Amino acid sequence: VLLSRYGIWLDHGKVKAIVDLKPPTNHDEIQRFMGMFTFLAKFIPNWSEILEAITSLLKKENALVWGPPQEKAFAKVKEILPSEPCSTMYDPQKPTTLSCDAS
Repeated sequence: VLLSRYGIWLDHGKVKAIVDLKPPTNHDEIQRFMGMFTFLAKFIPNWSEILEAITSLLKKENALVWGPPQEKAFAKVKEILPSEPCSTMYDPQKPTTLSCDAS
């Protein structure tokens, strides 16, 4: 995340590093992955819904099986992060929508 007098926005180099990530293969990698995205949550609309399939793997009662729902969530985040709403600076001249996530 970059911060200047003009606002806060995502560092494109870090976004590229995330987009190039391979899917996590164990519990520690999933926790690391989720830690990165928890930090970036303010830039991802509906992030808790999108990542629910992956966060469910952290529950003790669930087996660590990376399947189509997790792959879909993983791909969705990698698609959303470099998109314009997430990676551009705030422009007060453009329409603004305020949304809140209580998670």
